[in-house]
Amino acid sequence: VADVAVVIVNYNSGAFLKQCLVGLRQSTIPLEIVVVDNGSIDGSAESLGKANEVSDCQLIRNLTNLGFAVAVNQGVQSTTAEDVLLLNPDCIVQPQSVARLKLAMQREECGAAGGLVFDF
Repeated sequence: VADVAVVIVNYNSGAFLKQCLVGLRQSTIPLEIVVVDNGSIDGSAESLGKANEVSDCQLIRNLTNLGFAVAVNQGVQSTTAEDVLLLNPDCIVQPQSVARLKLAMQREECGAAGGLVFDF
C-alpha cells in the first residue's frame, strides 16, 4: 500500500509529464500515481500508453476537458492512500520531497503541506 497518492491532471503537457513521472519514480517512499488526462489533443495520453510510461500508475482518460476541479476529484476518488499530493505535470520532485511532505503531515497540528517551488 502506498504512503501517498500523487494526482496529476494533464492537459496537453506530455513532455513535461514524462519528466514529472521520472522524478516521482525516484521517490524514497511508495507512491500511488494517478494521471488524469483531461481530453488532451497533443497525443500525450497516447504516447504515455505506447511507451508504457504509465505501467506503474493509473491513467484516467477523459474524452473532453472536464475542468481542473472535476479531474482532481476523479483522481482523488480513485486513490486508496491516506494522503494525497496534487502535482502539476510541469513539476519535477526530488527523491525525498514527498517523504518530507508526508512527515510534515504526520504532525497533529498540520492540515496541509506544500513544497518549495523553484523555476527552472
